[in-house]
Amino acid sequence: MPSYWIDTDVYLQAANGVLAFDLAPEFWELLESRAKQGVIGSPRHVCMELVDLSGRDDAIAQWAGRQREAGTLFYDPDDAVLQNYTKIADYVHSTCDQSEGDRFLDGADPWVIAHAMIGNGAVAVSQEKLVGAQSKQVKIPNICGYFSIACVKTEALLRDLRKMG
Repeated sequence: MPSYWIDTDVYLQAANGVLAFDLAPEFWELLESRAKQGVIGSPRHVCMELVDLSGRDDAIAQWAGRQREAGTLFYDPDDAVLQNYTKIADYVHSTCDQSEGDRFLDGADPWVIAHAMIGNGAVAVSQEKLVGAQSKQVKIPNICGYFSIACVKTEALLRDLRKMG
């Protein structure tokens, strides 16, 4: 089971920023290598956001489609992940603004956390920022905090992956 579960925003911000495919191909090669080793993964819902629901046919959608075909990066939920998703949904529905909670639960974000909850010491990777208690927004770092799941940004992921050699 992967140690790092990567959210959609990590891929999108990388592809559209300084880690773009033409600027930093080694970043994408590192992700592919670590996915083959089983170190990183993403829920299939992330792939759906990048490829099927995006309506794009850009570099990131094509890359994600190739990774889906390779079968090494995107994971389907198993029973344990489905149980974790239910825990997350129950928590979100009981503590968060309904419309914001529904928006959160409709995307890949809760699936990233549900997968990370399976691994002993697994980490969610997201570019989202923690929001204050007064905010109506539902963000990965906040939900991870409630469930005691570590949540890091792309920079921390890269440092950890490079330490592995």
